Amino acid sequence: MSKASIYVKVHAALQPERFKILEFLRENPNTHVSEIAKKMTLDRSKVAYHLGLLEDLDLVTSEYVILKEPHSMGKAGRTYRINEEEIAKITKLVSERFSEFQP
Repeated sequence: MSKASIYVKVHAALQPERFKILEFLRENPNTHVSEIAKKMTLDRSKVAYHLGLLEDLDLVTSEYVILKEPHSMGKAGRTYRINEEEIAKITKLVSERFSEFQP
């Protein structure tokens, strides 16, 4: 589990490409890097970099699975999904912080 501060996590998540990846994973959980890159028309290495950073911050999780796609059938691949609990915790903390500023 990441020990990064809430501010680091929010800053990382709000970087435009990472935010788009998080949105994509919310709609398409358990997706592997190549599929994310292809569907988002991003460079695979860039997606892998951002996923690694998001995973280090505990914003996404991954697991190895046997792929079932025709061109990858039988190969092991890593699939990613957002960490719902961590995202909910961050959302709650940010909401509480901003509520202090309301008139």
